[in-house]
Amino acid sequence: MHSFQANCGTRRFVVCKMSSPAYRRPMLIADSDKVNHGWSKYAALAAAWVCPAAIVLLTLAIGSCERPQNNLAAIVRPNPPVVPQKRQWQYIVIHHSATPSGNAAAFDREHRARGWDELGYHFVIDNGRGGPDGKIEVGQRWLGQRQGAHTGNTPDDAYNQHGIGICLVGDFTRSKPTKAQIASLTKLVKKLMADNSIGPQNVTGHGEAPGARTSCPGEWLDAFRTGTFGLASGSPR
Repeated sequence: MHSFQANCGTRRFVVCKMSSPAYRRPMLIADSDKVNHGWSKYAALAAAWVCPAAIVLLTLAIGSCERPQNNLAAIVRPNPPVVPQKRQWQYIVIHHSATPSGNAAAFDREHRARGWDELGYHFVIDNGRGGPDGKIEVGQRWLGQRQGAHTGNTPDDAYNQHGIGICLVGDFTRSKPTKAQIASLTKLVKKLMADNSIGPQNVTGHGEAPGARTSCPGEWLDAFRTGTFGLASGSPR
């Protein structure tokens, strides 16, 4: 009988081979869960004696071929994640989708069909018809700190270049946002204002941006700003 060792990652095999060519298929009689049991090696030798032609493979090392070594992190160091530089945001622009249902994925497909590179908004707040009511979906534009594609035709494209676009799912020329949407919007807007030093006078609806020609996001925005920021309805922006 001849024996030798073979390594595979963190697994080590002892190969016991008898000289008789009567049987050619190997026999695996122990796995990594049994490597600490002393009888495994002797069982392999016994099997080789009972079936002399068998090639017996015995796992001696703990772990599997797929399991990385404990010191792998010291050998292979992944590149640190690239953190995008924070953009200089000056405005928060609120939109409605003008649809009864939807979500970020649906709007992303729609915007790409128009030839855009991705979803034009930075955030989408669901209404329960396409996503959980009040859920805030974060777009790739925000994660990458890229300009928006939501408020065109403004001087120097300022409301895209420096405006954070938030879209609430719904048509607010016909109905109001849900209570969950309003709660999420309030929380999100206050957080963005604090983090980016944006004053309440620069929290605006799409239709109020200079050069914009749209009824978006409907007539409810003044009531939202009045209750959230204490601004008088129709105060200049």
